[in-house]
Amino acid sequence: MRVISFDGNVYTGKTTLIRFLSDNYGYVSVDEHSLFIDGVPQRSFYKSEYLNLQDRYLSVDTYRKSFLQTGVNLLDRSFVSVSAHVFALYELGLADIREAYFDLLKKKIEEIIFPNVFVWVRCGYNISRARCLSVNNRKETEDIYLSNKYFESIEKFNAKWALAVGGCVINTESNPTDLWCSSIHDKIFKNPGTNLNGKIVTLDNIRRCMNL
Repeated sequence: MRVISFDGNVYTGKTTLIRFLSDNYGYVSVDEHSLFIDGVPQRSFYKSEYLNLQDRYLSVDTYRKSFLQTGVNLLDRSFVSVSAHVFALYELGLADIREAYFDLLKKKIEEIIFPNVFVWVRCGYNISRARCLSVNNRKETEDIYLSNKYFESIEKFNAKWALAVGGCVINTESNPTDLWCSSIHDKIFKNPGTNLNGKIVTLDNIRRCMNL
């Protein structure tokens, strides 16, 4: 089994790219956390509501694991996206739950899906924002996720992560064509695999990317 995760900011083209690869190459696609979150009960284990919400999102992987199959699986966002969000909360001065979140990751280490290959899908802030507005999704996307500072914080975290684990970086500045998507397929599958070297080492990388 091979799991390839696609992480990055909102409206950078992650789902579009996954859909193309799944449709054209027969790979299994697994939806992002938000499409499963309603199935996870709201719990208040922690004083911080920010931390309670991240606990719910990480718990989604328990459900998503059931969709993984033998062969290639394309994961729309991984625990890396949740970690990047926690880092952005800190950068924006909204909440510093980094230490508590890191402890939460360690507790849930057997529940979380650990990808074999990490793909960072990125584009410019103005392009991402324009894509959001073009599909009339403005009311469904919270203001924080459309702010330039939040966008930059997510980019900063993913840049560190991609460097730490040898991730594949995909730029989606223009509208994707079949030819472009095919070239991206070749780029991803030439990647020998993310430099994870075990779950504990992976968590240590998360810690460093969070500036802890």
